[in-house]
Amino acid sequence: MLKELGISSANGTFWKRGSYPNGDILIEISNFLEVSTDYLLTGKEQSIQKEQLSKNERNLLEKI
Repeated sequence: MLKELGISSANGTFWKRGSYPNGDILIEISNFLEVSTDYLLTGKEQSIQKEQLSKNERNLLEKI
């Protein structure tokens, strides 16, 4: 994966030792794996609570 993204394999070694990728690389990896950055960092998908949505967004969801 790192090779396909053009990321040095040395970065993978650093990450195995406990460091974290920078935000740009994190986004590239999440796009490649088709998961959210939240999932990469926590192992859990962040869900949006209905209460966090605006009234217009809630109405749209109800129509869908």
